[in-house]
Amino acid sequence: MLAGGLLFVAATLIVAQRPGELGLVDGALRRCSADGACVNSQFGEGEQRIAPLYVGADVGRAWQEMLTLLEGHSSVTVTARESHYLRIEWVQSILPYRNDLEFLRFDSGGLIHVRAAGRVGFLGMDSHLDQVTELSERLAGAMGMDSGF
Repeated sequence: MLAGGLLFVAATLIVAQRPGELGLVDGALRRCSADGACVNSQFGEGEQRIAPLYVGADVGRAWQEMLTLLEGHSSVTVTARESHYLRIEWVQSILPYRNDLEFLRFDSGGLIHVRAAGRVGFLGMDSHLDQVTELSERLAGAMGMDSGF
């Protein structure tokens, strides 16, 4: 039984691939594919919709706090970093499945949009959403705010 479980985890790690293209399209986050484990605050619909992170007037400070939190997290690897865009890979804590999270900063609106996609679909048990929630709570605490996403 244990060997079967380990074989299953190993097989899913081998087939786990980045969920399609990442990065911005015309200055916006890409839409989620219809069949993927993904949430998006810009273009998500139904179960794929998540609220953006409202950070108030000091978006620059919130962006720096978020970078500090992510760069200090041992399970996070920054894969793209620009002045208003950030892409990371975040390894799930229980099983070593990678999720791809992207952030897009809007200074005038006081918010940061997010797109989070799991690489192993339902096997990731919504870990991409859990990671967004964790970051939101930690960022709200660092900013002295009551809520995050």
